Amino acid sequence: MNDYLKYIIISRMGIETPIMFPANLNHGDMAIHHEVVAAGFCIIQPDKSNLSVSCFGKSVTLKIDSRKEKDAAIIHRELTRWKD
Repeated sequence: MNDYLKYIIISRMGIETPIMFPANLNHGDMAIHHEVVAAGFCIIQPDKSNLSVSCFGKSVTLKIDSRKEKDAAIIHRELTRWKD
């Protein structure tokens, strides 16, 4: 079993939003009808009272790279949006 997820970052009306999914799916399958601005792999780990998110790699099917820290910040924002 993998300890990471795959993700794409889509842009709709200028807002970048992550879509995360299991590693056994293809990036290309998740990107249908979306403007994809980044794609890769992410690891999400609890870190005391917060989450640690790291992004890396690229999508071979989409031929697009991870933007590493920028993508991690977007995913972290979405995962913690409704916290507290």
